[in-house]
Amino acid sequence: MEMNYKELQFEIPDTFHQMSGAELSLQGVSDNAEEAIFYDEERHTRIIIAGRQLNPIIMKTLFDSKKTRTVMQHKLKKTNPHIDGFDNCDYVVAGKKRSGYKYSFSVDGIDCLGEAVIVDRGRYVYHLFCVYRKEFSEFALGVWEKLLASIK
Repeated sequence: MEMNYKELQFEIPDTFHQMSGAELSLQGVSDNAEEAIFYDEERHTRIIIAGRQLNPIIMKTLFDSKKTRTVMQHKLKKTNPHIDGFDNCDYVVAGKKRSGYKYSFSVDGIDCLGEAVIVDRGRYVYHLFCVYRKEFSEFALGVWEKLLASIK
């Protein structure tokens, strides 16, 4: 299914739906106007897309995805103390190398993994996540790879 979020176009499988404010509230997640969360309930896989508009001058002169990666890792660790650590990596998104990272954590004895990448498109910087239970790694990583390849 082709989706749009702000200035980002991407594809995710039809098994995902965008979570409503009520669904987020039930799971203890705040409804943030700066992000969209897509969920495959059967395979416990989330795609999270957060986008922030930046001043065009800042985008052209100061944006550095590696620095942004470090800042985002710090923020994520601060809000989720269960994270075991980060492995920096790079992804290819729309033909360009982008800074990202992988992480792991455990909640109520369930092992989970996350992948994240920072992408700039137009006037926005996006932080994309794929968060999933370890047991669904094959499915989630397939979705993640297709999502990154589909970004326009």
